[in-house]
Amino acid sequence: MTFDEKCSLIERVRGREFAARAAELSALEAKFGTGVGKTVLRARSALVQREWQEISKRTDQRGVQGILDTFWKGLEDSGYRFSYQRSGKSLSFTVTYCPVAAMALKLGCAKWGFACYCADDYNVAKGFDPNLDFTRSKTLMQGHDCCDHRYVEGEGPDSRGDSDE
Repeated sequence: MTFDEKCSLIERVRGREFAARAAELSALEAKFGTGVGKTVLRARSALVQREWQEISKRTDQRGVQGILDTFWKGLEDSGYRFSYQRSGKSLSFTVTYCPVAAMALKLGCAKWGFACYCADDYNVAKGFDPNLDFTRSKTLMQGHDCCDHRYVEGEGPDSRGDSDE
């Protein structure tokens, strides 16, 4: 299967489920107001952190090498295009294609794509290793030319924001 065929398949499979989720969230927001997005983020934050705490325990991995091996290497086979640089205790990624962002943008649901996927990145890092600081200033989902993920060991959760919404 070519890269383009793989991306198309991922977009179709995720697209149906995500379109339904985005429609539900939009309906809830229309009825209950903009606080729905924040409620979704809070609920997902706790869930994602617990999931990645469990993954970290199961794999006995931590730090930037652990996040590279456990999280990022699996994305290579899922249609993502990215490059990375490792320097000591830091790891930086430039993501130039994300099938999830492509899907959400195509469906006109970037707001919910960010809330349901991109915002998880902070919680993946926090759950995986509380001493792993994650920052990002750009996302494809928000219309930038790339996502710029950066992980640094040892800075811990005090310097991390909860989201870049």
